[in-house]
Amino acid sequence: MPVIDITLLRGRTPERLRVIADAIHDALVQEFGVPVEDRFQVIHQCERHELIYDRTFVGGPRTDGFVMLRVVAGKERPVALCNDISCWSQNRRAVTVLNQSS
Repeated sequence: MPVIDITLLRGRTPERLRVIADAIHDALVQEFGVPVEDRFQVIHQCERHELIYDRTFVGGPRTDGFVMLRVVAGKERPVALCNDISCWSQNRRAVTVLNQSS
């Protein structure tokens, strides 16, 4: 379950915020195989003096449209929950199959 923090300057419409959040979630689903229903996002809107970032550092220039993302993720969930070797094998197989389909 990745948890996504989206930090940006205050002032965007609710519709624009949803477009940004949807694009981030779509990228996680497509590129990292996150399940579509596994969506946990928090949007932090800051005043100009509360969001400090370098406008020219590697990858700049950055404008007031800058969006900062923080992705917090842990280990994949097991397919089966138990303590014997057959469960470990089943879980390892599920991860292998998912990785090969990428």
